[in-house]
Amino acid sequence: MKIYCDTNIYLDFFLGRKDYLRPLDEFAYQIFKRVENGEFTLIISDHLLYELRNYIEEKKITELLQPLNQKGRIIRIFKTREDILKAKEISKENWKDALHAILANKAKAVYLLTRNIQDYAGCEHLVEIKFPENI
Repeated sequence: MKIYCDTNIYLDFFLGRKDYLRPLDEFAYQIFKRVENGEFTLIISDHLLYELRNYIEEKKITELLQPLNQKGRIIRIFKTREDILKAKEISKENWKDALHAILANKAKAVYLLTRNIQDYAGCEHLVEIKFPENI
């Protein structure tokens, strides 16, 4: 099963984020562990990596993704100009999130995992959007 995690899931993992009662970092860790164990194939995009590099150093990103890639558990996808234009048609305010949904759809993801489901309004026809703890 293919999944796409948006930037927030990676930030939960790398930054050890928690909310009032829940260990968001642990939910993210469990998803990446399930990828490592072969339950999921993780889709990563150039758009995701660009956003992630604004917050996390390259070395840490590589430490997470390289072992998964070596096990054949990663699929890479790249945005096109048409993808960006389509995303801006779906949402002027949240077009960067819509772009994640478009890329997840292009790679045939079953789920897009996020913390900000409301930011994906209008994208429901592209991919099923869930919290990581709900799959």
